[in-house]
Amino acid sequence: MKVYRVPFLLRFEERLFGGYLSTRQLAYLLLALVSAYGWWRVARPQTTLAVAGIAFFLAFGAALAFVSLPWLSLRLDTFMWLGLRFCLAPRAFPYMRGSRRDRR
Repeated sequence: MKVYRVPFLLRFEERLFGGYLSTRQLAYLLLALVSAYGWWRVARPQTTLAVAGIAFFLAFGAALAFVSLPWLSLRLDTFMWLGLRFCLAPRAFPYMRGSRRDRR
């Protein structure tokens, strides 16, 4: 039996669920559905607040799952993660003489 080397180049996510959804997208949509259900259980007496919260959670989950920013070549979830890391990163890097091993 002949064996052929098959090079692969993954430029896009593999669509595992029905050929339409990747694992990342399914996770964001399921998280949005669970959050919307939890919000509905909490805010059920105020119908307007419940509907607005459900719409927010579903729209936010769908945006994280499907929106990409072509001018940055990033998906929205990656962009938000990088923004959060930038906001939480230290702003000042003090000069410390020597390496980390010298400080022991």
